[in-house]
Amino acid sequence: MIEKDIHFSGDAKSKLKEGVDKLADAVKETLGAAGKTVILEDDFGRPHVTKDGVTVAKSINLSDPVEHLGASILKQASIKTADEAGDGTTTSIVVAQGIIDFAYHINDVNVTSFKNELEFLAEKAIEELKKKSKEVTSDNLSDIATISANNDKELGDIIANAYREVGVDGIVNIEESMTSETYTKVVEGTRIKKGYYSPWMKDDKGLCVLKEPYILISDKEVKKFEDIEKFLMHSKQTGRPLLIIADVSDGAMHLLNLNKQRKVIDVNVVAPEGVGLNRIELLDDLAVMTGAILISDDTGNDFSGTDVSVLGEAEKSLSTDKETVITLKSGRTADAVKDRAEIVRSILAKKQDKVNDWHYKDRLSRLSGGVAAIYVGASTEVEMKEKKDRVEDAIHATRAALEEGVVAGGGIALFNAYQRLDSKYKTKEGSARHYAKKALMHGMTAPLLTIMKNADYDSSLFFEKMDKVRRQSYGLDIKKLRYGNMFDMGIIDPLKVSRNTIQNAVSVASTFLTTNCVISNKRA
Repeated sequence: MIEKDIHFSGDAKSKLKEGVDKLADAVKETLGAAGKTVILEDDFGRPHVTKDGVTVAKSINLSDPVEHLGASILKQASIKTADEAGDGTTTSIVVAQGIIDFAYHINDVNVTSFKNELEFLAEKAIEELKKKSKEVTSDNLSDIATISANNDKELGDIIANAYREVGVDGIVNIEESMTSETYTKVVEGTRIKKGYYSPWMKDDKGLCVLKEPYILISDKEVKKFEDIEKFLMHSKQTGRPLLIIADVSDGAMHLLNLNKQRKVIDVNVVAPEGVGLNRIELLDDLAVMTGAILISDDTGNDFSGTDVSVLGEAEKSLSTDKETVITLKSGRTADAVKDRAEIVRSILAKKQDKVNDWHYKDRLSRLSGGVAAIYVGASTEVEMKEKKDRVEDAIHATRAALEEGVVAGGGIALFNAYQRLDSKYKTKEGSARHYAKKALMHGMTAPLLTIMKNADYDSSLFFEKMDKVRRQSYGLDIKKLRYGNMFDMGIIDPLKVSRNTIQNAVSVASTFLTTNCVISNKRA
């Protein structure tokens, strides 16, 4: 058994905070239009240049075990924001550090009461954000993509145009260009809102990519390995991977994982979406798109009575832990897909099933939508990695903006939301709510102050201007050093990102503040 070190109270929190500050100070260098790049060294000593906060955060491992735990707790704010909104990773860390910085020095307040008040005020701050949000238009789509791509207008326009081509429900992926040119190509494809079934299926980048896979689609559970053995053998003999879209029992999944890890077979398993008739229809649509034959009691097909002719095909499949994107073979099933889309469109037009309108709209978007692949070009491998990081952030930010709308960027939306919160909730000096409001103020103004610091701009000049103007969504374009309405200047952030930033930062800060003992592995 590993021997443990135990740290209590002030000593524990002091060490944890050192870890928090080391991580946050490295990550916050990247924030804003004037943010700096960070050079990371990978496990093989190669450089990786990035302005992506979550990439910087994930790379940091501290030698002191308690400091490392503090940094790891803070990482969760950025990782969760990245998972849920795809962007805002750096801002989450900056907000969390701001809250912790203030709350660390509070001694005369009940920690539980403080935590409850902090969470209450965070919810009210999010409500204030929502009130000032706006829907994304075709005109400001480029703005949100450009800002998230580190103010690279060329990349922003490419990403915005990709979404304009495939629509709100379309899919945008990243590929590596064979030249230094970055461009977009739209291909036939669809998305499943389920990721890989098992973490053993993913690679070191957290993805499971299959090139030219066969596709097995079933509404019936794969109960034993023998159910799919003939399909796996065909996959191995032809040298092509197999994508299984079906429920798989634990026993069969265990054998698939073993064979995948030993590189005996190249396979991925994705669970079907939906329940009942909706599930059957989604699977049948997928079978039409890939040229597969659905194995189901409804179709009279069974694993034992079928052969490899039931397998469909695709150009490529890419699974994350949340979704799977399938790029279809061009033109192979186009006519059948078009016919199926017309049937679904007719059901919607005739309003034959009003209760399930959302389901038919979802089916139609999958059948008629495409996949836009952004081919990222660069002259060197280092430039390619950095550029792909920015493009990935911008794609996720654009998707988040399309889902929930946008708010003023540059840290102004958080700053304004706190101002409105401050005027609505008057507090008694020394109360838990008073301290919670002060802590939240430090957190919600921290991104704005960090953006100005990274640009070497005197923040006192900003606050002097704000005292005179006193208008919502009015702020500073740090790149051009001009003041104005942030929406008019095209400086906007996705509401989804700002919302998740507050939620996750407060969650992480609350964990830190309620910790009074740290037990770590003793180092030799």
